[in-house]
Amino acid sequence: MSADIQKMEMEMLHRRKRKDGSTALHNAASRGYTEIVHLLIDNGIEINFQNKDGSTALHSAASTGNTEIVHLLIDNGIEINCQNKDGSTALHSAASTGNTEIVHLLIDNGIEINCQNKDGSTALHSAASTGNTEIVHLLIDNGIEINCQNKDGSTALHSAASTGNTEIVHLLIDNGIEINCQNKDGSTALHSAASAGNAEIVHLLIDNGIEINFQNKVSCTFKI
Repeated sequence: MSADIQKMEMEMLHRRKRKDGSTALHNAASRGYTEIVHLLIDNGIEINFQNKDGSTALHSAASTGNTEIVHLLIDNGIEINCQNKDGSTALHSAASTGNTEIVHLLIDNGIEINCQNKDGSTALHSAASTGNTEIVHLLIDNGIEINCQNKDGSTALHSAASTGNTEIVHLLIDNGIEINCQNKDGSTALHSAASAGNAEIVHLLIDNGIEINFQNKVSCTFKI
């Protein structure tokens, strides 16, 4: 990219004063403009600036899958564990959007793997909900707390059972997740799978010894 084009791109990004409080660095990071990110950093932009949602450019790059920019921001000292107003780090962002390479990169650079957002969810809940088996594998292999419960009392098993991902349910069970964990409503993953109409997961849970007669707070059990 020529110097004139870089200058024009930077001016364009600066003119776009967004209502969410993002800087040109957020914009360039989310759009994958690596050279502009370089240029902005080299010219002293505040790398850790948070927009109105509390997100930094690292959240932006992780959400949109720009691995090179994530690397660049980390190498230039961005606060890797910064949480936005939702309590989410860039790891939550990458796990939610299914970018395995960025999840790996963040873990390798020391991000707090067990960080919970304001809902109490970890990146494992995010990956289980969105059905990314590879990321679930990666998080477990790197020591994430598999039985972590969010504020509703749900584990990643509830998330995977609700969204119908049989492979992830199998993976979580094989790695020792507490199969009979009840959330604050009293529901187990069996309630989640049955409510979602997923017979395959219901059978999988039963085959792995889940307590079939647990009642939740609305006194709901299941007959198979």
